[in-house]
Amino acid sequence: MRQGALAGFMCSLLLFAACQPAGRYPSAKIPRKEADDETKERFPREWAWMKPTPAAFDVPIVFVADSNPEWHKLPAFWNHFPPPPAGRTTCHLGQTPLGAAAAMVLAGHGSAVKIKVPRGLPDPTSNIPVANPPTLAAWQLGKSLFYDRLLVVSQFKTLSCADCHDPKHGFCENQALTEYGSINTPSLINCVYNKHQFWDGRVTFLEQVVTRELNDEKVAGERRAQDHIWSGLVPRLRDDPRYRERFKIVFGVPPTQDNIAKALATFMRTILSGNSVYDRAQAARGKDKVLTAKQFETALTRADLDSLGKGKKAETAEKLAKGHDLFHGKARCQACHFGPLFADHDFHNIGVEDIDPIFETGRLAQVPLGMKENRLRGAYKTPTLRNLSRTEPYTHTGMFSTLEKVVDFFDRGINWQDSLATQLLQGPREAQRLNLSKEEIGDLVLFLRAMDGDAVDPILLAPSKK
Repeated sequence: MRQGALAGFMCSLLLFAACQPAGRYPSAKIPRKEADDETKERFPREWAWMKPTPAAFDVPIVFVADSNPEWHKLPAFWNHFPPPPAGRTTCHLGQTPLGAAAAMVLAGHGSAVKIKVPRGLPDPTSNIPVANPPTLAAWQLGKSLFYDRLLVVSQFKTLSCADCHDPKHGFCENQALTEYGSINTPSLINCVYNKHQFWDGRVTFLEQVVTRELNDEKVAGERRAQDHIWSGLVPRLRDDPRYRERFKIVFGVPPTQDNIAKALATFMRTILSGNSVYDRAQAARGKDKVLTAKQFETALTRADLDSLGKGKKAETAEKLAKGHDLFHGKARCQACHFGPLFADHDFHNIGVEDIDPIFETGRLAQVPLGMKENRLRGAYKTPTLRNLSRTEPYTHTGMFSTLEKVVDFFDRGINWQDSLATQLLQGPREAQRLNLSKEEIGDLVLFLRAMDGDAVDPILLAPSKK
């Protein structure tokens, strides 16, 4: 009996202990992994964007293309309108953005700066996002950002945009691969017309070429320069009293990723070059359906003949007409290079490098899931054919040093691969062979060189150092 009572007591004790609040016993929790230090938010949100307060005296920039009747009345690339009195055309030069805008307003002629778009180029206005209307003050600030050495490559070296996009070499580099990457530096001439930026089209707008998210402010690693991400730019500009004041004047707030991008993009959109021999021949053609040697002869000047390396105008015009016909016919260039920019704004694998079947390369690496196409493997953006003589070497690999080598490659050097552009196929598994003669190659190259526009306006160049 006593043993039964003891057993009952022990059972009751165990039941009582088991029924105590669970709080007495720590629960078995799965430890939550703290966020990696590299992914934690380490920067103030205001570094990305702050509500802007535009300058009270800023002046809009307006583009006027040759399709506009007003174009013929504009005396130069850069025009202040309404036309100022004699001696007042440069009242803004050498001043701060606010001082420049205010000087023009106070002079009674600050309604707009009108840019005479070079002949042959369309009005770029539709390519400019409504979030970033071009203004004089933003343009001047963007020009300073473009030419100042603000981009940190290492603790020992800084760069400016102009170091890789050299105005003396068509706003690109005269070497195959940039020193800080593994791809050829594309030209910024006429970049306002680009539908995509970079060879692989990783971003759409010019505002996105320097930074794309606040996370880009991380300390640069070995590949950051190659990826075209420049960390630390916001705090560097905020620590500079001169730039901090200029950003407050233009945007009403200190430097941010957003307004840095807007200022730079505003300047880059004015890097324009047109009025080539081809453009002038097209203008001389009028309503004629065919472009002939007669129109080329009308367009050629003594300076053109000297630059093209041909002495006789009639002979040169005849060769240009033959090159034009080859471009649109036998040479099949127009399949990808058409329109005023001679580019289809698409991406193609042109067979200049072997494609690893495992790895995504070119445009394919940039498109999201659900949009993958085999044709985009090893495919890069179709470049404009304008200003080729200033922007060698060619292709995203920079493997061709002359236009003759480029034409020779497309003539007989392409090797078939399963993602080769359809425009370059001659059969189901065969790359094109154009079989151009030596004379035809010469005429085609001459026509390509005739697409070189005038040098960019001096106002776009860095101010001379005294």
